Amino acid sequence: MNELVVVIVNRNCLRYTKSLMKDLSLQSNRNFDLVLIDNASTEPGTDEFIQSLLQKTPHTIIKNPDNESLNKIWNRYANDPRYKYASFLNNDIEIPTNFIDDTLTIFKREGNVSCVIHATNHNEYQTVKSKLDYKVLPTTLHVRQGWDLTIKTETWEPIPETLKFYCGDDFIYEMMRRKNLYVAVALSSPVIHYQGMTRKNSSPEVDNKIRHQALADIAEYKRLGYPHIWTQLSPYSIMHPTYKTFNYENG
Repeated sequence: MNELVVVIVNRNCLRYTKSLMKDLSLQSNRNFDLVLIDNASTEPGTDEFIQSLLQKTPHTIIKNPDNESLNKIWNRYANDPRYKYASFLNNDIEIPTNFIDDTLTIFKREGNVSCVIHATNHNEYQTVKSKLDYKVLPTTLHVRQGWDLTIKTETWEPIPETLKFYCGDDFIYEMMRRKNLYVAVALSSPVIHYQGMTRKNSSPEVDNKIRHQALADIAEYKRLGYPHIWTQLSPYSIMHPTYKTFNYENG
């Protein structure tokens, strides 16, 4: 039984999902279970891709008839007693071959770390290194990163059910701050994040619904008494890509 589950949710971002699935298939450490959930995508080719995966992959592939709450999905797998760690990845990211291995090794080395994230989009950290390199940061620094988030499940606090798609990551980091837990940033296995591709691939009508849902979740988050912390990233990540490919240290 693997200790780690990797969860990816796709909604009308087939190109990026295919790329991330390929990245995961090339991992040097394959000791993880993979769950891919398609949230009622209407993009042409998605059904065929899901069907092809159902026929050949050993992992869990789920086709949802409706757009299920992202935070509900996160709660489900973070609370699954089979797993010690849960990795929630946006489908519009690219990861190097040592992503999983670095993540698990950091957890094994650092008992006080509750969450592992990866340097993202920063041209000073685009080199994939064979030797593990990372920094441990206290959550009191208000570091927040939601596209690449692996948590130790024993420290998980369920996201309130009234938060549907947004502010789940804000809540996770707020709970870690209150418990004085730590976040590790992996520098030797950086990530490329293309930022908001679900919205960019949506029709104006759907994009408007997404915007209203975001505003509703932010309002609910504040109503629940939590300070909404806008994008304050780690010093090792920036919002938009500054490079298109990784540099591998040994070629």
